Amino acid sequence: MSLRMDDAACSRDSHADRLTLDRRGHGSAHEIGETLMIVLVLLVFISLCFVLGAVMLFAYSVRNRDMTRIDQLSLLPLEDHSHAK
Repeated sequence: MSLRMDDAACSRDSHADRLTLDRRGHGSAHEIGETLMIVLVLLVFISLCFVLGAVMLFAYSVRNRDMTRIDQLSLLPLEDHSHAK
């Protein structure tokens, strides 16, 4: 086994080697692929939670008719006010 200067166990105290995954450096391809799959599943789950929350908020807004007042205010400048004089 050759000693490398960037290895924590060689350049630091004896407890520093507890932080390394393995002596080769970055871990095996199986560990990396497994980690990527966990991250991918987590990202899909979180994005589905965001979509579900957005749909629920939209349904709540439609059910309570929150947008009717906004529609009235947006159409107000288009009304003809000349007959009010």
